Amino acid sequence: MRKHNDLSSLFDMEKPMLKVRDLKKLYPQKNQNLLKFYQHKNVHAVDGVSFTLHEKEIFGIIGESGCGKSTLGRLLIRLEEPTSGEIEFYGVSSKKLLANNPEQFHCLVQSVFQNPFDTFTPNDTIGTIMERPLKLHNIGASDEERREICVAALTEGGLTPVESFLERYPHELSGGQLQRISILRSMLLKPKFLVVDEPVSMLDVSVRADIINMLLKLVETHNTSILFISHDISIIRYVSTRVAVMYLGNIVEMGETDTIIHNPKHPYTQALISNCASIDLDEKREPIRIEGEPPSPIDPKPCCPFVGRCFCAQEVCQCKKPALRKLADGRMVACHLVPEDAQ
Repeated sequence: MRKHNDLSSLFDMEKPMLKVRDLKKLYPQKNQNLLKFYQHKNVHAVDGVSFTLHEKEIFGIIGESGCGKSTLGRLLIRLEEPTSGEIEFYGVSSKKLLANNPEQFHCLVQSVFQNPFDTFTPNDTIGTIMERPLKLHNIGASDEERREICVAALTEGGLTPVESFLERYPHELSGGQLQRISILRSMLLKPKFLVVDEPVSMLDVSVRADIINMLLKLVETHNTSILFISHDISIIRYVSTRVAVMYLGNIVEMGETDTIIHNPKHPYTQALISNCASIDLDEKREPIRIEGEPPSPIDPKPCCPFVGRCFCAQEVCQCKKPALRKLADGRMVACHLVPEDAQ
């Protein structure tokens, strides 16, 4: 019988849990014009993303639809292969780890997706679905022991009577119940890293808080780090300690969540925050209108990705793509117009 994650023999536990360096994902575009077969174009879904995630940290990713949030999440758990860049867990390349020890890699990283109805095989009972990863990873000495592990997990998640849930099929449960089970199943292997992609956006408002709180309790118990992807700034503010703002495959601002939300520096972040309902009834915000649609991600020009929609763009923004640089207050911003001593 195999034990749950024992990482000390494989990793340098003194290094960051996750380190991402200059990560890119380009999708070749099919050329519809046969006369231009020699022209190669690429969609830049993720375009040079770098950040570090520490143990027990919840790191939020926000941005408009199509900005590259979900693609980034899939790259980190190797559901898709990066075009270039490095992903390291405790100093070990995720590519090397997956090639040499795929079982260990899948114990290390897990995911929770947006639509719980697409997560489960419809012809299997919940008990079969939950026991499957335990069998694959040789956890539990017998079917009875694996069943006990699943019973304990469902009990911890507040799904009772447990035996009733284990014998039911996915179509017999609500979206909220299925998402709870999806989260509980992802935590059975005690992963150190969890990608959570819009986990409550398809659920009723009445159950969202309970599911988020259940997730937070589980990851605290198991010391799991999370990449939490959402377009809902209020949820990101509630769950995350740090946040990165993505636009057109780039991180344009990154730092402590409260710092970013209360005092955004990048024009795009300012527009996002200004259009988000505040939980402070006395706070008055004037929404900043962003004109037009995001530019095409196909072979973008070497300029600021936000320049065509920015309300304060200048000539330098048209000529050079700004680097993500550190400001005096510790945050990172990619904008020519924000001075380094800004606070």
